[in-house]
Amino acid sequence: SEKATKFLTIVERNTKQMHALINGILEYSRLDENIAIESVDLNETVTQVLAFLENTINDRDVSITINNLPVIKANGIQMFQVFKNIIENGIKYNKTKQPKIDICYSSTKHEHVIEISDNGIGIPKDYQVQVFEMFKQLKVSDVNKGAGLGLSIVKKIVDSLEGDISLESEQEKGSKFIIKIPIQLMVKKDIHS
Repeated sequence: SEKATKFLTIVERNTKQMHALINGILEYSRLDENIAIESVDLNETVTQVLAFLENTINDRDVSITINNLPVIKANGIQMFQVFKNIIENGIKYNKTKQPKIDICYSSTKHEHVIEISDNGIGIPKDYQVQVFEMFKQLKVSDVNKGAGLGLSIVKKIVDSLEGDISLESEQEKGSKFIIKIPIQLMVKKDIHS
């Protein structure tokens, strides 16, 4: 019946939300485990992320530009998570006909600087710090809700590399995430928050 279909739709949506939440919490908790630091070619990492998101990219006709990225000392799986979460958000929270993602690299004497920009809905100023906290997410009614853990995972990974992540954003004008990672990496032994 129509009533049963409505209830099943609600159950299905809530089940997907719970599944995303459980997976997100597991991902977040695993960040506390000892991680192998290795040479990570970020060009290869981004290629893997784009392959993982291929269906979404094709469905939304996403335009992606990338300038040459460096090889850094980090953990390959964790850097995959960093790029995946930021790129995926740039596509998900985007109402334009053609979402755009730009990935730029520069460096200073001491830091790798990676900027990931999008032309999405932007993040209000009073919410730009909160988005890096667990279970915080933009309240957008027509966007499938995640677990509110993606950017907190990104922040925890960047913090574990003694790095810094910041955000520049204007509503309806997109967002730019700026990640700074020391060139001479001295990894924290304990990244418990």
